Amino acid sequence: MQRVKIHFSIALVLLALSLSGCGLFQAQARPEVELVEIFPDDLSPVGRARRFDLVDNGTKEWLVFYHVDLVEKNLKGSPTVAAVYRPEENPDSRLPPILVPELLWLPSQGYLCLYECDAEMRDVIGGDPRAEELVILDKRDKETVGVAIFRWQKDLKLEGKEGEGGFVPLGHFRGDKVEIELDEAKVIRRLNDRSDLATQELYKPAAGRYYSQEVRHVDDPFGQLLPPGEAEIIFWAGLPKEPSEVKLPEKLVLAFYQNFTKLAEIEKYVEPGTWAGMGRTCGENICGCASRHRDVSRVMVKQMAYEADKRSTVNVVVRVVCVDKRNQKETPTTLTWSLNRQSNGTWRLADVTPGGDGYLTP
Repeated sequence: MQRVKIHFSIALVLLALSLSGCGLFQAQARPEVELVEIFPDDLSPVGRARRFDLVDNGTKEWLVFYHVDLVEKNLKGSPTVAAVYRPEENPDSRLPPILVPELLWLPSQGYLCLYECDAEMRDVIGGDPRAEELVILDKRDKETVGVAIFRWQKDLKLEGKEGEGGFVPLGHFRGDKVEIELDEAKVIRRLNDRSDLATQELYKPAAGRYYSQEVRHVDDPFGQLLPPGEAEIIFWAGLPKEPSEVKLPEKLVLAFYQNFTKLAEIEKYVEPGTWAGMGRTCGENICGCASRHRDVSRVMVKQMAYEADKRSTVNVVVRVVCVDKRNQKETPTTLTWSLNRQSNGTWRLADVTPGGDGYLTP
C-alpha cells in the first residue's frame, strides 16, 4: 500500500509540471477596463480612454472624451466634454477599487472642444516645479483653436458634492489660433480685413491661474479671465518677406513698426527726403516713441485705420505703444502717415503728423 502512495505522488508532480509547461498555470494578464462600452446611446465616446497620472499619486486615471447634443450625421459638429474616472479604495478589501467619475467643466459653459479634443500633461503654470497641469487642446485640422487648463486640488470643496477634492479649471482660451507656454497664453484672432491682419492677445497667470478669482463651481460668476497684459495688431500669416514691395499701404505701415529697431530695413520704406528729415533714425517724438530710437526694443500697433481707395497719396492712422529696453511701456500715441504710391504699385512713407484719433474706433 505504501508503494502505491509513492507512485501516486510522483504522478501528481509529473502532471503539474506538464500542465505548467502548457501554460495553464501561468499568471493571468491584467484585464483591460474599456470604459466607453458602458456609455448610453445619447453619449458618443471619442476613441479609447486615455491614461494619465492626473492626481500626482503614482496611479493613472482614465480620461474619456465624449460628444453630447449629438448633431445628426455629423459627430464632429457635436460639442465635446470629458470625464475623469478616478480609482478609490473599496471599503470591502476583497473587491477592486471603485471608479469615481469627475466631470471636467469650465465656468459658465461646460464644453471643452468644438472640434477635436487632444490632451497632454504639461507644466504651463509655474510655481510648483513638480506639478504638471492637464491641458486640453481643441484642434481644427492641425491648428489649435482652444485651450483649457485643469489641476487636481485635493483640498477643494465643491458645492453640491460630498467629500473634498476636484479638478479645478485654471483658464480657458478660444481663438483662430491659441498657443500655450509656461506662464503665457497667446490668442490670435483673424480680422476680416483686406490685408489679412489679426489681433494678438498675450495673457499671464496670477496666483496660479488665469481667472481673476478661484473658480469653485460651473456657474461661478467669478470665472472671468484676467485681462490680457498686451494686445496688438499683427500679420496673420507673418511679416511679409519683402515689406517694401507690398501693394497695400497699411501693410507697409505695420511692417515699419514691426521692424522698427532695424534701421537699415525701415529706411527702404520711407521716401529718401523724408528719411533724411527724420535724421535717419525716426528718433524721439517723430514716429510715436518718446524714447530715442536706440532705446526702443519694440513697438506695438494697437489700432489702425486707412482709406479704402488707392489714390496716389493716402493716409493711414495708427495708435502705437513703444516699449523700451527695460520693458517699460510708453503712453499710447496716435499718428497719421501719408504714403505715396510708386509707379510699380508699391508705397513709400512720405510724411507723419501727430493725431488722427477721430478715425479710430473708440
